[in-house]
Amino acid sequence: MTIFGGFITGGTVSTDPGDATRLVFSGIVINGAGGAAAGDTFSAGGYQVPIASIDGTGAATLVYAFPVALDDVSAYAIARDSADRYNPAATNLLVRQYFSRVGDPGITYTVPDNADGPDEQIISDPQEGQKAIRYLPLPWTTWLYTEGAWVEQPGAPGGPGADGATWLVQDAEPTTDYPPNSLWLDTDSAGLDVYELSGSPLDWVSLGFGLKGEQGNPGTPGAPGDDGTDGLGVPAGGTTGQVLAKASDTDNDTQWIDPPAGGGDIAGDTHAASSKATPVDADEIPLVDSAASWGLKKLTWANLKATLASWLVSAGWIREALAANRTYYVRTDGSDSNNGLLNTSGGAFLTVQKAINTIVSKLDLAGYTVTIQLADGTYTNAFGFSAPWTGGGQIVIQGNATTPSNVLVSVTSANAVYNTGTLPGQLTVKDMKLQSTTSGVLLLNSGVGLIVFSNLVFGSAANSGHIVASGPAARITGSGNYSITGGGTTHNESVYGGLILINGVTVSISGNPTFGSAFAFSWRTGVIDIYGNTYSVTGSVTALRSSAIEGGGIVTGGQPASSYPPGNANGTTASNGWRT
Repeated sequence: MTIFGGFITGGTVSTDPGDATRLVFSGIVINGAGGAAAGDTFSAGGYQVPIASIDGTGAATLVYAFPVALDDVSAYAIARDSADRYNPAATNLLVRQYFSRVGDPGITYTVPDNADGPDEQIISDPQEGQKAIRYLPLPWTTWLYTEGAWVEQPGAPGGPGADGATWLVQDAEPTTDYPPNSLWLDTDSAGLDVYELSGSPLDWVSLGFGLKGEQGNPGTPGAPGDDGTDGLGVPAGGTTGQVLAKASDTDNDTQWIDPPAGGGDIAGDTHAASSKATPVDADEIPLVDSAASWGLKKLTWANLKATLASWLVSAGWIREALAANRTYYVRTDGSDSNNGLLNTSGGAFLTVQKAINTIVSKLDLAGYTVTIQLADGTYTNAFGFSAPWTGGGQIVIQGNATTPSNVLVSVTSANAVYNTGTLPGQLTVKDMKLQSTTSGVLLLNSGVGLIVFSNLVFGSAANSGHIVASGPAARITGSGNYSITGGGTTHNESVYGGLILINGVTVSISGNPTFGSAFAFSWRTGVIDIYGNTYSVTGSVTALRSSAIEGGGIVTGGQPASSYPPGNANGTTASNGWRT
């Protein structure tokens, strides 16, 4: 294998006769260290197609079939431009994972090394208690978001602390067989002295303090009690461990009895009992109830687990792991102070971004699906992902399936729906209308991952495109029919290796839209695959039908550039652009 900078060449390559998306290499091994990876770009004969995966035999599977058949071709190159190597969002994620391991799981954002600190452009919607870090230039600097402002924190993040005590021994003089740092409470000493197992060889060393305080002053003697009518005094007899009990309900006689089962000295009985390494849900733990005159109650192991889990989630120490699919509701009369779990004004969120932030910061999806349901109305706040959620699964953001225009996302000088981070699963957007004024892309993926859309209405995109995929790992797929009612610079635009895939759907176009650059515009190795679609136009479309430049490609399944996709000027290619 020969590597020239960011490219791999050598040997020959052929198309697998049984699978047009699979490439077989001869005389070269492309897998392994320094080899090709998913997201790299394969180029030959003037065509470029992203690599989906590399298998153990060193064969490459492409995102879609290579436009021409290859047979022992040596003039090829693999561009090592996968986002796994260069994507800054992935780098930032590794930094945050590192700080989680060294004891500061609160690190949520990273700040570029050319920024003085976090601001509105870097972090658009910070939450109370979140943290940010700038790891270049050294030393690291951290900030805490509190009371509406980012406050710089002293010092750099520290490492994990030393191990604490391993055992707490309450006994007479114990042996030195316990682990180092164990503590011994000398119950035979007057002051309940405390010792630590340390030194070499190990020995019990006094820590210089005890747990028993000084004795207080005597209390005031109480008044004498009333004499009983009979049976006064302690009865004779009895054996070690027995207790006095009232002999009957009709007099004051007492008698010696054995402690009742489960009663007596709870602390002593518990200490003397045998241990159980793995409790089960039905096991019971004694509890002294402060709200019931310190009476004795019991708590099951199941109760204890549930109570601790709920507290840890509410306190923000751990994420809530889903055990089923979940829906968050967003309404124009909701509030971001609600929990989003009820479809009422007192339960729903006000903004989609609040629902997204809740998912990213508080949930472990555990493979399940979270749906964000928008009620009918107009929403003027953009929303999207700049950080990944946890636990795989997928996110669905949806509006009104019957009348998508009833849910209007209308923004000013902003990208309406976007991903700039790394999506750990599929993001679906459907059943709503998108539009922008002044500027703003309607559906943008400039990060890593897949956005799927259907049943959308694309309105006007002022000085911007409708659907834009930018970056070698940015993917947008149209999975169902949709509509266009307004224009923009482009309808489909792919750049820097991005991929837009919309096949076999019906696109309804009305309102006489105009697209200033082209209806479909692919440049700088971007690819737009719009094979097999039906464009139903009411009125006219003013646009160059397609434009492919600087290695960009348009896939139409052989449709003529003079009629497909819609427009009033034939499609063109230039500067190594291609169209099939």
